[in-house]
Amino acid sequence: GRARKGGALKKEFIEIKQRDMEKLREDFELRRQEELAKVEKQTQMEREKHARELEERWEALKQTQEQLQRELKAKKEIHNQIEELKGSIRVCCRVRPMSKKELNQGSAAVVEVCGNMIKVVTTKKDKKGGPDISDTKMWTFDKCLSEAKSQDDVFEDTGNLIQSAIDGYNVCIFAYGQTGAGKTYTMSGPSDAPGILPRAVSTLFKAIKEQSVAFNY
Repeated sequence: GRARKGGALKKEFIEIKQRDMEKLREDFELRRQEELAKVEKQTQMEREKHARELEERWEALKQTQEQLQRELKAKKEIHNQIEELKGSIRVCCRVRPMSKKELNQGSAAVVEVCGNMIKVVTTKKDKKGGPDISDTKMWTFDKCLSEAKSQDDVFEDTGNLIQSAIDGYNVCIFAYGQTGAGKTYTMSGPSDAPGILPRAVSTLFKAIKEQSVAFNY
């Protein structure tokens, strides 16, 4: 009788422990689901917050881009108005230094830059044996550059025309003069002192790259 009673108690004890374990599992699963729901809710809130922040940044970026476009457009209009005021056709004169050959021949410089004017003073012998006759002639240009001016100085004004070309204006720059006047040096130049053409191309692509944030080229 005692054995049967002991077996029943043992069985009841096992069943109680099983119910306790089952309840623990249910409580654990419930808490796990609650934690998962809490994390999911928090993650969803963070996603929504992040999405709102991205939307706000995108709107701010669009406004900044629109403002930049307006400012660049206004700048272009002012720039081209200034260029038009300077004149659609401009003639500049550059005086080159004397060559070694001219110096060896004992030639003297007869050209002088006076602001936007070129003064040429020549002398010739008097056929009657009198004092040398001096002859002075003056020419006016939009801009004059003395022999002391560098390639940078030459390109200073020319660079402004590149922006006009980007804005859709027709721009033409050419050099005119006799052989040996320095046309090739001014337009092309050596590698250590590039002329107008290589500088113009570099400036063109640099300006396009800088303005590509607001305009498509």
